[in-house]
Amino acid sequence: MKSKLRFIVLATVVAAGMISGCGNPGLQLARMALSDTTGTVLVNQIGYYPDAHKVALIRSDAEKFEVVDAFTGKSVFEGTTGEPQYWSFSGDTVRTADFTALTTEGKYKLCLGGSAVCSGDFTIGEHTFTDIAKASVKALYFNRSGYEITAEYGSKWERPAGHPDTAVIVHESAASKTRPAGTVISSPGGWYDAGDYNKYIVNSSITNYTLLLFYKLYPDYCRSLNLNIPESANETADLVDELLYNLRWMLTMQDPADGG
Repeated sequence: MKSKLRFIVLATVVAAGMISGCGNPGLQLARMALSDTTGTVLVNQIGYYPDAHKVALIRSDAEKFEVVDAFTGKSVFEGTTGEPQYWSFSGDTVRTADFTALTTEGKYKLCLGGSAVCSGDFTIGEHTFTDIAKASVKALYFNRSGYEITAEYGSKWERPAGHPDTAVIVHESAASKTRPAGTVISSPGGWYDAGDYNKYIVNSSITNYTLLLFYKLYPDYCRSLNLNIPESANETADLVDELLYNLRWMLTMQDPADGG
């Protein structure tokens, strides 16, 4: 992700800082260029809300830490790590680094005091989790069964429609007097399950319930999520439109005799 062009821009920023005599430009450059690849500094990889409790775990004896601007390497917060504590389930001894008091929005790294050992980038912001929330729900769209994913809505994941499921044979375990084994029904739609082409009432009903509860608890937030799906132009929240795609399939699976 860090292209040569970005590195040149960052080096220019540091050079300007060197001329003005601000901070330790060499250390700032190192902090911009490096990320912790050893798992020494453990942070929330997505980020934190400004008013959230913010704690990182340190797998080292470092007694001090700094939070630095990810673009300039400049320190914006300094703190002291907690006493080492042993976690038996992972075999780790870690110290806590609490930076809850840092509430300014931005992109940061957490670095061990006076060194270039830093975490990967993370953000502090009011919309920190918006992208991952949208991606989580849109993952269901990409798993629509019997539905073409076009480039307009799927980008590089475009694909033709698969498995129309308009001629499905009732299994003997689901047979009834009014719908005996071997009966052919139409049951299109729904979502593919975990990496395969099966569709499950139990699995997907859990998803439907969870996201309907999400919508009930946070209706305004859910209505603000534009997922860029074919239904985005209508008056219904995109999250609800996606749930309806699965719910309509569930209705085709109902037993006409007992509703099961």
